[in-house]
Amino acid sequence: MTRRCPNCGAVVPKGSLTCPQCYTEVPRDDLDQTEPAYGGRNYERPRDEYERQLKKRKKSLTVALILAVVPAFFGILGLGQIYEDRRDSKGWKFLVTGLVFFIILVSMIALLNMSGILGAIMMAVPLILFGGLYICTAIASVADVYLGSLRIFGLR
Repeated sequence: MTRRCPNCGAVVPKGSLTCPQCYTEVPRDDLDQTEPAYGGRNYERPRDEYERQLKKRKKSLTVALILAVVPAFFGILGLGQIYEDRRDSKGWKFLVTGLVFFIILVSMIALLNMSGILGAIMMAVPLILFGGLYICTAIASVADVYLGSLRIFGLR
């Protein structure tokens, strides 16, 4: 009998403790075979019902991409990740980081408008820095939604 990940449905090798695709912990084989289920009954769902539940859980990539791109123009990042899985902290981290960068960027632009030429020269470098940080964070958020995971950057 092949094991499947309860989160993504991928096939999990027999000795593995985590899913090779989404790194979610999966129940071990020896626990499933040696200990009977609650009350001695087997509560496994039929395979077709499992696949139906898995399909129902999958979210639309188009909606997730729209939620990742459009609100980014208004300083709100991470909505695509939150739409996909609201329990995952990655989307909330993108949201907080994006809001911090965007608020700093907008306040610097407001100060730039109130200052003279010397103030504008002094604010140019930090303005470009925070603008670049915000744009990089927005691109990372969209890439995470489209590609599925940014494990290469250390985000989870």
